[in-house]
Amino acid sequence: MSSQNQFDVFLCHNSKDKPEVKQIGEQLKQQGLQPWLDEWEFRPGFPWQRELER
Repeated sequence: MSSQNQFDVFLCHNSKDKPEVKQIGEQLKQQGLQPWLDEWEFRPGFPWQRELER
């Protein structure tokens, strides 16, 4: 995750809802908003707790 990114919306979800949340995120992008979604911002295998706090 780049600390320079600015986000309009934080998408928090249950893992079973991920497909629907990703679709909502794509719709937000189409509306000109910048959503934050873990799958889009975190690299696999890296500690995510510190990044999430930022």
